[in-house]
Amino acid sequence: MISSPSKDFVRYVGSKLIEMKEQKDQIRIGSLRLMVTDTRAFNTELKPPFTLITGTPIIMRISKETYRKYNIETKHPYAYVYWRKEYPLELFIRQLEENLWSKYAESTSKEIARESELSFFQKLTFKKQISTRIYLHDKEQIVIGSLWELSFDNVQNLELLQFGLDCGLGERNSMGFGFMNVKRIS
Repeated sequence: MISSPSKDFVRYVGSKLIEMKEQKDQIRIGSLRLMVTDTRAFNTELKPPFTLITGTPIIMRISKETYRKYNIETKHPYAYVYWRKEYPLELFIRQLEENLWSKYAESTSKEIARESELSFFQKLTFKKQISTRIYLHDKEQIVIGSLWELSFDNVQNLELLQFGLDCGLGERNSMGFGFMNVKRIS
């Protein structure tokens, strides 16, 4: 699945996949060779109430300055640590919100006023912590992520949340992390 706040990008990738399907071309991802057998577009316009469910782990890095404010002890003075279930939930929420606001402002070149000091993410259900290996700059690294359900009955800023759904929540979205699925609530 491919998701992006850029509808032009999604249309372009979709058209290329359709071409590959019609020409029976293979897609190479690393050492894998795949054939496109089907393509579909989904409209994921959010309408409350709904729940977002992680399709891939959300990764949040916490800077040394920030983790020291929260009295998080580490074996070494790391430049950052990944959020883990034993760390304060408010730290995860704060980092998640700051990351989303920052990506939105950078991508759209516009600011959305924060309507209150209340957390944007209020109903979070932690599911599981996951560690996985990624290759970054030709080096293997272990990253820690977490799986969640985020429920929304009423949303002050649906545009911002739609952006988060389209681009992913947390960090390393271009590597596939933070992909969200919508579970409709009737």
